[in-house]
Amino acid sequence: MILINLTGGPGAGKTTLSYYLAYRLKAAGIRAELTSESSREHHIYTYPPDRVPLQLLDNQILVVGQQYERILRLKRHGFEVAVCDSALEQQTIYFRGHIYEKTLKAVVKDTAKQFETYSVFINPKPGVYDPESRTQRTEAAARALDKEVRKLFKNKFWMEVGWDEAEKLGDAVVALALSKRPQFELASCPMIPLAEIKKRRFAKR
Repeated sequence: MILINLTGGPGAGKTTLSYYLAYRLKAAGIRAELTSESSREHHIYTYPPDRVPLQLLDNQILVVGQQYERILRLKRHGFEVAVCDSALEQQTIYFRGHIYEKTLKAVVKDTAKQFETYSVFINPKPGVYDPESRTQRTEAAARALDKEVRKLFKNKFWMEVGWDEAEKLGDAVVALALSKRPQFELASCPMIPLAEIKKRRFAKR
């Protein structure tokens, strides 16, 4: 399984583009699914809208573990592509200041090795930040995290696109997924020779 990590600060367009990528991949006949964001579904949306969930403040072990499980379960079920708008690596930003910061960062580094990951940085549209369901209440605070994300990934991304370049990103991700199909089928069906897999997938129709 390949993992498409959409990265960038809050409000950059990660979730919006993840929906688009899932559509493009499924329309191309690729078995793909969204991981969705554990912090929102398990915590933010279960709290009153004017309160920050305590788990996000004091228990990042729980939050990152839930996100890891969301990715891993797709691999267990044989999906070709997982699209993630809440990268494990990016979540390490929120470990800062906790007693487990160093140890949990090492755990994330090790767990991330299980996936063939392609990270994409999203450049946001200025002036349209929506603070709903986010702990960053201002656009300035959200955009400051863009710099943190770049530093975290050492500015090395498989792709970097603007919030409005969905089609460009979709074309690239679909092409990548199709190019990986022989390896995916070999892992899923080890008794089928690789030459036969290539013949089936790349034969002219």
